Amino acid sequence: MVNQERVCQQLNSIYAGNVTEYLSVANQLGPDTPPSPATNCTYPNKLHFNENVLPQTTYSRFEYTCVPGGAHVANNTPVNTAVRTVFIEPIAGTLRHPSICLDGQFDKWLLRKDYIYIDGWAIHNTEWTAGPSGLVEGPIGQRTKRQYYYFDVGASTWTTGAGGASQPWFTSAYAGKCVQFDHIYAWEAQTHLPRHVFRHLPGPLKAKYHWYNIPASVGIGNWDNPLTFIANITSVDDFVVLKLDIDTWAVEEEFVSQILATPSLYSRIDEMFWEHHVPFDPMNRAWGPAVHRGSSMNNSLHMFHQLRIRGVRVHSW
Repeated sequence: MVNQERVCQQLNSIYAGNVTEYLSVANQLGPDTPPSPATNCTYPNKLHFNENVLPQTTYSRFEYTCVPGGAHVANNTPVNTAVRTVFIEPIAGTLRHPSICLDGQFDKWLLRKDYIYIDGWAIHNTEWTAGPSGLVEGPIGQRTKRQYYYFDVGASTWTTGAGGASQPWFTSAYAGKCVQFDHIYAWEAQTHLPRHVFRHLPGPLKAKYHWYNIPASVGIGNWDNPLTFIANITSVDDFVVLKLDIDTWAVEEEFVSQILATPSLYSRIDEMFWEHHVPFDPMNRAWGPAVHRGSSMNNSLHMFHQLRIRGVRVHSW
């Protein structure tokens, strides 16, 4: 259990060694600015990204199981399987950059994203799967070509965003892992003139860009619900990224509840980014009243953990 009034005190005291180790590793993995597009993206080179062995005392991890192409799976028991460990940043502390409450420079660290660890191997190895859906059956050659999807709920525009423009960050970060999104779907409730939105959009993205200037609905099966899109137009063999940050905690929590309760959703969402708004210092000064007063950091950690054990590589945004 986390005492949300003492998060920073604990990071500065009993967990100080873990924070130091975590930051030293995070700094080695790359700068805050997303990298330039990777240049060696031919198969099988792109399968060997980020084969980093990170400290298990600090980093969390996923264990991926592989069923070789054509292997028979009976009674949910894999045959001749292999297991691979892939690391991810821990869900602990402030669910932000840990330096946000360590050195008194809140504004410096508020929007930093270099605590997030996106693993390229987890993106490209399609015969491996994590989570309770667990098993992949049949040779990869019999599947349709993998598509790469990016869903942004609370997208603002290409050049704007309350916490900085998210869309360029995602396209750049994943380009650095040999991912060029085939489809981008974005929802934004605040009204914008379409000519202003598309004026700043890079030309090569316009053919794959779908921008909905309406509030996202939480109605199950409603076609204004982004999760309805994920359930109907993607497959478990595709790579799906979902970013959820609309600054309305009740709507965000309903989306997360739907994902947790629906195997056809969590089996499709590979990577997710979510900012959960609960009351605790120092984030109170950034979020103000737009938080779930009846919730806590413990609820955040629980929901993030539940997403991860279902195989979703979820990051706090």
